[in-house]
Amino acid sequence: MDEEDTAARRALADRLKRECSRLDLQPEDLADKSGVHRSTAFNYLAGARVPDALVLARMQLQAKVDVLYVLTGERDLPAQLSAAEKELLQRYDSLPAKLRTFVDQALLLSHLAYSDRKRYHEEDEAVAQVSIKGKANKVGNVAGRDVTINAPPKKKGR
Repeated sequence: MDEEDTAARRALADRLKRECSRLDLQPEDLADKSGVHRSTAFNYLAGARVPDALVLARMQLQAKVDVLYVLTGERDLPAQLSAAEKELLQRYDSLPAKLRTFVDQALLLSHLAYSDRKRYHEEDEAVAQVSIKGKANKVGNVAGRDVTINAPPKKKGR
């Protein structure tokens, strides 16, 4: 096996690991849902083996693995999404499962606050606030809008 094949196997294995992390799949779960022996699944994740087409089909059907991403590194995102929406989804997909749960909860709370305020104040611009604990201020861009997440002020006397 030449260096190019080795690099391609490693890249595929890394993307499969990221998919397992995104889906909160343990190697044993991947093996069970893919219909392969557990040692085979570990070999896929280590880059020692590459899954064949039938195994990839089972991964997609049974474990909801994004096979296009595993093979190419590209997500199959709907064409009607804007570039900013695609970027947001790609960032979300790259988060570990626990952090995605936190983001889901923050979005739900924001949506509930927004729709509740809008219901009672249709003429006002709805504003929702979500508190996020952290050590430093963060500035970024989400779906084409500037967002600032401010860390809580430090308490005096500490």
